[in-house]
Amino acid sequence: MFKIGLIQSEADPCLFISEIVICLVYVEDTLFYIPTDDNKLNELRNLAMELILDDDVARFLVVLIEKLENNKTYMG
Repeated sequence: MFKIGLIQSEADPCLFISEIVICLVYVEDTLFYIPTDDNKLNELRNLAMELILDDDVARFLVVLIEKLENNKTYMG
């Protein structure tokens, strides 16, 4: 995660963030929230990560993720 500029959250060690990317890690499952037009997506692919693109991740490991107005995201 550090290779692509993500910083580990002090509140939750499984959460990594940057100005553009949100990443949740749980055992072997990892969720990246990245705008599809961002270069970080290509950086992850270049690190030989197998990525599955999905527009709807409403519940990832019982974490509710909702898109809000003004391009904001709620996780709870």
